[in-house]
Amino acid sequence: MAQSIPQNVIDGLRTMLSLGSSNDNETSSSSSSSDLTPVDVVITRIMLTKGRKLPPGVVDVIFDFAEYWAHSSNEVDYIAEHSSPLRVNGQSPSENKFLLRSFPVGLTGIQGKKALAEVLAYDLNEAKPAPLKTEHDASYFSKLADYPTPKLLHPVRKVVFTIRSKDQGWGGEPDNRHTYNGAWTWFEAGLEKFDAEQT
Repeated sequence: MAQSIPQNVIDGLRTMLSLGSSNDNETSSSSSSSDLTPVDVVITRIMLTKGRKLPPGVVDVIFDFAEYWAHSSNEVDYIAEHSSPLRVNGQSPSENKFLLRSFPVGLTGIQGKKALAEVLAYDLNEAKPAPLKTEHDASYFSKLADYPTPKLLHPVRKVVFTIRSKDQGWGGEPDNRHTYNGAWTWFEAGLEKFDAEQT
């Protein structure tokens, strides 16, 4: 059975082959896993399964062990954006503060755009909880991407939160100084789903 390979994957393979056979003295810096695109992952998979004759299941295990996945990152730096850190004071209307909304998981660009932010406008307004009536199926989102998407049932492999914060310094009791014991600061993560009736 013949398999259709997207043109951008073929172009990527040609580029990799031409770089590998060039006799330049320049050293190319290897991409870290943070720079991986979905096309990079597909190209590497093809190279290992076709070129090295590794079974697809073994390649999947290697990718999982090496955490060789395409990914997206979202961050907010309040000091850089507002020239001062974000302060949230307890027992005030702003006690619960919405900090960041990530891009939809798995989308690294849409319709040829490199940055998803150029296409979708995200704000920091907290979504009001509402019952999900009809969830979009995966085919709706896969049509938005112009690159190969994972065929896994559960394509999200890992979620990492890196948070820098500080409390008021100590919780009041002498034994709690220089610790978070006695402090009432915490962070929560939530999952937003797209309702087919609203998008």
